[in-house]
Amino acid sequence: MKFLVINPNSTAAMTEALETSLRGYLDAAYKETDLRPELSFFTGPSDAPAQIDGSAASVVSTRTCLRALAETDTSGLAGVLVACFSDHPLVGELRARLPRTTLVVGILDAAVATCVARGVPYSVITSNDEWVALLDAAIARLAGPAIPLGLWRGTVASGVPVLDLHKDENWERVKKVISEENIQARSSQSIILGCAGFSGLEDKLHEAFPDVSFIDSVVCGLEMLVSQARLRRCEPGE
Repeated sequence: MKFLVINPNSTAAMTEALETSLRGYLDAAYKETDLRPELSFFTGPSDAPAQIDGSAASVVSTRTCLRALAETDTSGLAGVLVACFSDHPLVGELRARLPRTTLVVGILDAAVATCVARGVPYSVITSNDEWVALLDAAIARLAGPAIPLGLWRGTVASGVPVLDLHKDENWERVKKVISEENIQARSSQSIILGCAGFSGLEDKLHEAFPDVSFIDSVVCGLEMLVSQARLRRCEPGE
């Protein structure tokens, strides 16, 4: 099955980090080659924002990506993953435009579904402060009936811009915020890496905090797509 992973900003280095992380995951999880999903990657065009840092950037990102994707061959795709941890409008726009047989998932939706299923307290670590209210509102909508269970503990900003999350000089700051805010203040047992820029930092985080599960929203999104595509293939008439 073929899947397209979309980085809706124009930073190619972020797409490369996503690809490295996902291909490493596939090497570990799909040793049987006949079951391994086939991935291709898309980076937003040059006039897309270099990083998605709020609602306005998401709107520009959607407009520019839709134009570029109109010139991209999407035939035969089992699914599309929008790799931006937000309630990104590109998800809905693609669902409206692509054939019913092509599933579209955003990584925010997939990560929240994973945490609700696990049933332990969870929170989000994101990049800048602007995302806190936006993600809190989006997750309250997505988690819905699960909110009264008291598992959702809120969003924390690292204060590090998305493009700088991988820089070594920011590691201690990110680690300190997670320790003090996500773990100590919110008693989180699962922490969603609420930005595609965190992709690839999972091993360092697990080493630093071995008693906490770090949820890679990109991997969650891919697995949701793969499982739903397989289920759809088994439906009558498909």
